Amino acid sequence: MIERTTILYGDDSCSMLPEAVVVVCGVGAVGGFAVEALARLGVENFYLYDFDSFEESNINRQLCALNSTVGKIKVDVQKERILDINPKAKVEANNVFIDEGVAVEIASARPTVIIDAIDTIASKVLLAKYAIENNVPIVSSMGAARRRDPLKVAVADIFKTNGCPLASRIRKELRKAGVEKGFKCVYSTEITESSTHIQDAQDNKKIIGSSVVVTGVFGLNLANLALEEIFKIGK
Repeated sequence: MIERTTILYGDDSCSMLPEAVVVVCGVGAVGGFAVEALARLGVENFYLYDFDSFEESNINRQLCALNSTVGKIKVDVQKERILDINPKAKVEANNVFIDEGVAVEIASARPTVIIDAIDTIASKVLLAKYAIENNVPIVSSMGAARRRDPLKVAVADIFKTNGCPLASRIRKELRKAGVEKGFKCVYSTEITESSTHIQDAQDNKKIIGSSVVVTGVFGLNLANLALEEIFKIGK
């Protein structure tokens, strides 16, 4: 299955892929693209975490969101897709919210790498905090919503990003939690416009525009960062 991947990365690097253990927190938009890439590259051990089900509004940007999957639990659908790509894969689907207890459990298990594609700030901070405390590599996605330009997607240490309000907020919360060590993240330098969201008069909630192009670039960059961490094992 990974013959073409081996040609690109070499036998030694690719021999690490089947043994790597990848935790993916958030498997909807960005996380879905990250999982897709890693499964096709040859990663065989996944632990998936998400507490949501697919909605019709997800179809515009989430790989596993289809008319046939609306209403289904995201981690279950993602697990089925991974196994369809590679029947040898081992996938554990966890339909749970990332709270402190779950974050501790994930980090203390010491996976090869954690992929953070969560929307909730508190959960992102908890996951990063415990990953760093347990010396577990973590790569994280910042805000992809409301962005239109894939050329403004960038990769940097969380403490060295610029132009990303979410990254700024995460830094502030990490410092409050006593975390000063950084980790790589995917973010956008694009300045967003107010026209990229509308207010739903009936539900009194903000509906944010999003693009599958930018979401995909975020997810694939996140997968590449995870791949770099996996390849570090043999160095």
